[in-house]
Amino acid sequence: IVDAFASLNVVDLKVQDDLTVTDDVSIGGALTLTGNADFNGDLDVDGTTNLDVVDIDGALTQDGGAVFNEDSADVDFRVESNGNANMLFVDGGNDRVILGGSSATFGVLGVESSSDCTVDFFSNTGSSTAAKTELFFSGGISGNSHVSLASIVAQQASGDEATRKGELLFLTANSGGPSAKMIINAAGNIGIGTTSVSAKLHVVGSEVLFDNTGGDFTLKLNTNAV
Repeated sequence: IVDAFASLNVVDLKVQDDLTVTDDVSIGGALTLTGNADFNGDLDVDGTTNLDVVDIDGALTQDGGAVFNEDSADVDFRVESNGNANMLFVDGGNDRVILGGSSATFGVLGVESSSDCTVDFFSNTGSSTAAKTELFFSGGISGNSHVSLASIVAQQASGDEATRKGELLFLTANSGGPSAKMIINAAGNIGIGTTSVSAKLHVVGSEVLFDNTGGDFTLKLNTNAV
């Protein structure tokens, strides 16, 4: 244990073995560590403007929690990929997360690309289980701060787990959990009020209203092959 240097002005100090310091250490120059450094307490890097930077050239393993931009520091955070300087960009000042860039400014989550903008929802279930992905739209109601109001489901058709047949379901809530109200099946047929579609357009309900207030309405039925 070394505490005898507290009042000394030492120019160079070389330690070849373990060094335990029980009090504060102030270093006016550079600190070079060639071995491991264990910190049992907090490590506070407190410099002036543009000096609060930690440069790590190798891998960083973090076993505990990590907080960036604590206390509303209004600092952006980004992760670079091999070809994109803003593969992940957190806009600290505008409360926004952007994938692939920094200019997608509509909403709290943006996806940006310099070419076609695509998002891959991959349900990796294998060929024996039907794949399913679901996009939820949620909100708050009395007594529950987070409930699903509607969703869009993309899935493999039932019984076609090993084939490339997909369908889209549109679910909405009506004083209960969301249920399927419309489907576009693998053949391109549309069902409204039913998911068992037997025609190009299959509507199940008490009535279908065609409303063209103040004008004529024309419904054309063409029996000729297209």
